[in-house]
Amino acid sequence: MIQLIQALHAGNALKLFLDPPDDASYWRVLRKTTDDIAGADDAAALKVYEGSDAPVLDIDGLDNGTTYYYQVFYRIGDAWQASNVQSGVPATDYTDHNVDVLVLLRERLRAGLAVEVARGVLKPRRQDNSPRDCIDVLNAPPVFEETPWPVVTVHLIKDAPSEFFLGQTVAPDEAIDGGIEEYDGYFDRWHLKVMGWSLNPDERIRLRQAMKRIVLANTDVFAAEGLTEMQFDLEDAEAISGEYPAPVYQVAGTFTCLAPAFIGATDDAITAVDVTATGVSDE
Repeated sequence: MIQLIQALHAGNALKLFLDPPDDASYWRVLRKTTDDIAGADDAAALKVYEGSDAPVLDIDGLDNGTTYYYQVFYRIGDAWQASNVQSGVPATDYTDHNVDVLVLLRERLRAGLAVEVARGVLKPRRQDNSPRDCIDVLNAPPVFEETPWPVVTVHLIKDAPSEFFLGQTVAPDEAIDGGIEEYDGYFDRWHLKVMGWSLNPDERIRLRQAMKRIVLANTDVFAAEGLTEMQFDLEDAEAISGEYPAPVYQVAGTFTCLAPAFIGATDDAITAVDVTATGVSDE
């Protein structure tokens, strides 16, 4: 028989939990979009699986929101034994709980630099040399002729899994609206390249100091977003010739941390448990 058909949270996928008879040597799983599977050799049905493994995962051309009917035929001796017919509807229901450290750091730098400008610590200028009230924080190197200086850039070096947990469970399950919200994922190790760019070496010093202050001031913000093991390394660098028509004085920084990377998905809560002579079945 087919015990259960589960819609996987990723969508476009169904998992069939089977209860094969003890004397079945192998089985064939057929699928249709109508409840009229005519037998083990129904040419109009799609053969999802044939073998002796269970459960069976179906990811072959499934469309979310479409009802699919399944029937299993167990091979016993020289004959097929048909199972019950079960239906399933694939759906995507996961929610994103990832922390994008680049986006977070970029926004905090942008807000913090606006404060530093308002305090008069930094005095950015437009291309026509008129004053600006903010400093751009980009995610790519600046184009010299189009850039109001100074400027800051944040660039991803690497975002890689670092710490795993049993079953990739990063947070306890929660009861939500008659269901159970599960959280699966791991912790990422982030490496970001943070660059300050200036046409003046003295301004570079003030820019470096401001960048450091902003990161320190946002410690609680980063911690509230789940970031741990944060480190911000800074050093001076220059682009004196070749790349730009004038000397560019740089603050080269590396921001590293651990950050949670996980998704949440809701499973139906168990509302009743039937105890039988051979075991327990959940509904």
